[in-house]
Amino acid sequence: MRRYNSALMLDERRLLTGWVDKRHLIPFGEFMPYRRFAPWLDRLSPGTWDLYRGAGVGVLTGPAQARLGVLICYEDLVPARAGGQAAQGAAALINLTKVAAARVAQYG
Repeated sequence: MRRYNSALMLDERRLLTGWVDKRHLIPFGEFMPYRRFAPWLDRLSPGTWDLYRGAGVGVLTGPAQARLGVLICYEDLVPARAGGQAAQGAAALINLTKVAAARVAQYG
């Protein structure tokens, strides 16, 4: 079974109307680079997922036929990703992230 980091779009009846799979994965978090050649790297980052890259531009049609470009987490740092979505007609860019994934320093 393949796993992806994805964003789902549901309509008002909670029916799936579209999805976007993340294309630019983060090494040591969403995939382990060089695992085939250096399996010991798994010990450095034991929580690393084995996700697959998505395909496609990542533009969904939302309410009132609005064209929405969806960026997942750090994809907002890849200008070509957002530019490709704009070129495909995205009227707005949406960045989804999981704040809990980031470690926040606590000050006493």
